Amino acid sequence: DAKPKYIRELASYITEKMEEVTDQTRTVSTQNVAILAALRIADELFQSKQNHTEFKREVQKKAKTIKHFLDKEAEYLKTETSR
Repeated sequence: DAKPKYIRELASYITEKMEEVTDQTRTVSTQNVAILAALRIADELFQSKQNHTEFKREVQKKAKTIKHFLDKEAEYLKTETSR
């Protein structure tokens, strides 16, 4: 169940996108404006997902590098303390 405040924020965002389309095109059809706004919102979503995937991949790569470094350090300390 979505909270009323969240629903209002979504509606406001959609209205904003529809106003952008209206201001930037000569489209007068409400249906066309809605479709173009939906395409823009879908594009934002897809780009956000792609950025998230790339960020996650980069974090995993760095975590692997850090783990490798820590494993090497742990092994070094283990050999040093056993002397």
